[in-house]
Amino acid sequence: MFRRSWSRSLKRRCGSALVVLGVMVWALSAALPLRAKADADVSISYFEGRSIGVIAGGGSVVVGIALLAAVV
Repeated sequence: MFRRSWSRSLKRRCGSALVVLGVMVWALSAALPLRAKADADVSISYFEGRSIGVIAGGGSVVVGIALLAAVV
């Protein structure tokens, strides 16, 4: 019984932490400038680097919600 409640508590804490981390990564990637520094610096790799934060933040939020849903 103790192990089951400990596992639920751990999943709840990890899920909450992942959701908070994902939202923070989203906010950080939104705060970064979306425009290139120079007009000649418009390449796919520049925009891919900016979108990595959005993808990582979204993945973190999804996994966190899945962990929180698994607790129920």
